[in-house]
Amino acid sequence: MLNMKFTRIFNTETRAVMPSAVIAEEGIALVEDIDGGETKVRPSTGANGEIFAGVSMSRNTPPAVLPNVEEGLIPAGLSVKLARTPISGQLLVKVAGIKLTIVAGAPIDATEVQLSGDVLTFFAGEDSKRLDVQYMYEPSIREARTMLGDAPIGGLSSTTQSIIGVLSRGEFATNMFDASVDWSTALQVKLGANGVFTTTGNGTLLTNVVIRNRPNSANSMLVLAIN
Repeated sequence: MLNMKFTRIFNTETRAVMPSAVIAEEGIALVEDIDGGETKVRPSTGANGEIFAGVSMSRNTPPAVLPNVEEGLIPAGLSVKLARTPISGQLLVKVAGIKLTIVAGAPIDATEVQLSGDVLTFFAGEDSKRLDVQYMYEPSIREARTMLGDAPIGGLSSTTQSIIGVLSRGEFATNMFDASVDWSTALQVKLGANGVFTTTGNGTLLTNVVIRNRPNSANSMLVLAIN
């Protein structure tokens, strides 16, 4: 999705979409590809060498996932119940600025944290330390509707026509980012799998894209500027 409160559109265009490519919502990282001699777009896969085309723009569609950022101090009981249940692989936990390893069992030292459903459990002696948690979660149908309204009846018209709007210059706030990576000191992004932005992996480093806002408790979206 695109959060229009933090989005400034300078240039858009309409592009043909690669056959079989699914662009389910706005804010997805799109790349160039060739189909029968025509250049079209599709979501990024994170493969090396992909050419960035811009981000998807169509119409308001309820998001499939939403980011959340929680901040505070680790309590004396060493357990923290999160506001939502993180999606597998989409969780970042930092204690006193240090990224921890997520484990299923009890933590064996201060470098690990246990995740069980929506509860984090920390190693002994970590209480009162600063805690930063970032994750993606699946919103309920009602919550997703409150964000951007109902999905269009019959699906997106752009999907039926095999075209999509592309934001190629401007600033935009998107939920399509990797919540397992630490964005706090990053300035640039890479293309990731499934049309998400990341800072790791072999995907193309986008030299024309700069991070304007890193996910935080006041604004959990990733805000990027395409120059």
